[in-house]
Amino acid sequence: PRYKWRQTLDEVTVLVGIPKTLRGKDFDVSLAPSTLSIKAKKPLPGEDQPRTFVEGELVEKIRADESTWSVEGGVMILTLDKRQKKFWPTVIAGDEKIDTEMVDSRRHISDYDESTQAQIRKIIFDQNQYHKGLASSDEILGKKSNIPDLPPGVEYIDKKKLDAVDSDKTK
Repeated sequence: PRYKWRQTLDEVTVLVGIPKTLRGKDFDVSLAPSTLSIKAKKPLPGEDQPRTFVEGELVEKIRADESTWSVEGGVMILTLDKRQKKFWPTVIAGDEKIDTEMVDSRRHISDYDESTQAQIRKIIFDQNQYHKGLASSDEILGKKSNIPDLPPGVEYIDKKKLDAVDSDKTK
């Protein structure tokens, strides 16, 4: 492969193998919102033309001004800042794709801002309380639920009611 890559929801890291003798100043690197280009400025020993290492249209847009690249020990490392938080099937259009359904898209709670963390913790607490048959956080605090009232003739399905109906049927 021309490169290896990995990703998070926020960024793509691309690793390109390069000759160890080359430094950052030996490259023309272009990071644009929709395209990527990595070329040597001069021909490598034994080559007539400057080598193109990677070039093409990105499958998704990046924030070029927030993306970076560096050279370390025979590897060029590009960090591409994604414009949209989603998993990419590949980096360059036309390259082999991965199944994004198989990507572990879980995020650690600390990746979120404090307000979102609080909402997640509340939801987890309320789910645990529900499964134990205990009061929710809103009920404990005496707050009215923000779930809207149902229209006449419609009711919430309550596990306890269903269990009671099932036990009545078996008698």
